Amino acid sequence: MTLRIGLLGAGVVGSGLLRLIEERGAGLEVRHIAVRDRKKAREHVPQGVPVGTVDDVLNDPDIDVVVELMGGIEPALTAVRTAMGHGRHVVTANKALVAEHGAELARLARQANVAFRFEASVAGCLPIVEILQAGLVFDRVDRLFGILNGTCNFILTSGQRDGRGYREALAQAQELGFAEADPTLDVSGMDTAQKLSILASLLTNQRATIDDLAVTGIEDIRVEDHRAAEELGYRIKLLGLYRAGETAALRVAPTLVGADSAIGLTTDEYNVVEVECRYVGWQLHLGKGAGSLPTAAAVLHDLERLTAASSALAPRDDVLALENPRAWRSKWLVRLPPSETSHSAAEIGQVLARYDVQIDELRRSRQRGVGTLVITRQARAGDVTVAARHLDPSAVLLGIEPEA
Repeated sequence: MTLRIGLLGAGVVGSGLLRLIEERGAGLEVRHIAVRDRKKAREHVPQGVPVGTVDDVLNDPDIDVVVELMGGIEPALTAVRTAMGHGRHVVTANKALVAEHGAELARLARQANVAFRFEASVAGCLPIVEILQAGLVFDRVDRLFGILNGTCNFILTSGQRDGRGYREALAQAQELGFAEADPTLDVSGMDTAQKLSILASLLTNQRATIDDLAVTGIEDIRVEDHRAAEELGYRIKLLGLYRAGETAALRVAPTLVGADSAIGLTTDEYNVVEVECRYVGWQLHLGKGAGSLPTAAAVLHDLERLTAASSALAPRDDVLALENPRAWRSKWLVRLPPSETSHSAAEIGQVLARYDVQIDELRRSRQRGVGTLVITRQARAGDVTVAARHLDPSAVLLGIEPEA
């Protein structure tokens, strides 16, 4: 049986998908393609396949599945709703769409008896959706954390390994095709937040929104922060973090991990997810998270699995209750940049103690521009933030995430 495909979007990922289908897509046939600019030359478009508008594709009666690779909310949302209403399966790589409307679309898919698959929306070629939904269905995930954005990991790797400042590293990522011309969604942490909300929805069978999620991007990470982390045996990674509990705790932030740990050693555009399960213990999953072909490969995987597909998101309106971001407990690094009014160790200890924050280690770095490094014991994010700002409004605060 041949699966007939209507493709919405033939940009970076869409072109990659066309190439993969051309090379190894047995049983898959592209029947219609929609693009914004029909005059633009595109590679790997099969000969004789019409290139038209979104409506052209949706109204084609000879299509079994619509692959949505346009991105954003609209017109993607309307297109997916329409496709399901016409009885077509849907495969998407659109994390914003799945994060905001995934539960609704899962419900529509079940009502229409069609599949809704979105593996490529979370971590490139890393099949974390299938792993969580199928492979760990018999277990409970108590903790999940990892790198969910290859662009940010590439930029942070360039800063740590090559000593590049943020702007220089970003320019390099854009030149190599790992970052968009407008990288805001990636570097602000919102891309990671959208992906984390999808994973939390899978884990809890409830709709996780990003409205109450603490999100910090990488725009303010400086070379001095990387130097401080290296001096202490850590590396800075933008992590999405989930902890189970009476109320789930979710967080996206630049975070310190051991330099020799699995996540610390994950560099460039790679994604990695660590999962702590109640019964089977720790699992680690690694794969490329940025680029045309890795994401397209995840789309192709969904297409090849369609015969056994079902909607992985719960079609529920239940909203996942989230812990107050200020209550997130962790060890922390507080970096106090050099200044003319540097505090003594006793003063730093007194200020932190005032906010119930205890010091585990304090040192004056000999590296240029790094300043004073304070590692705290376990403390609440809100308390450490207030204490650090009291010491120095320009203080840098990074959580420290323990690994298996």
